[in-house]
Amino acid sequence: MNYLLFVLLVSAGFAILLHRLAERRNRNPVIWAVLGFAFGPLALPFLYLAGRGKKRNEL
Repeated sequence: MNYLLFVLLVSAGFAILLHRLAERRNRNPVIWAVLGFAFGPLALPFLYLAGRGKKRNEL
């Protein structure tokens, strides 16, 4: 039970981290948060390999 709680907390931490980093790199933060939750540290290099996204025109 403690192991499951630990895995969920670590996964949630990576989801938050990937969400924030994706926002800074102009990528979809929700998608990257899901990838961070599902794959943890394995998703991190893919975010950087994806490069920076184009800035959206803000009104």
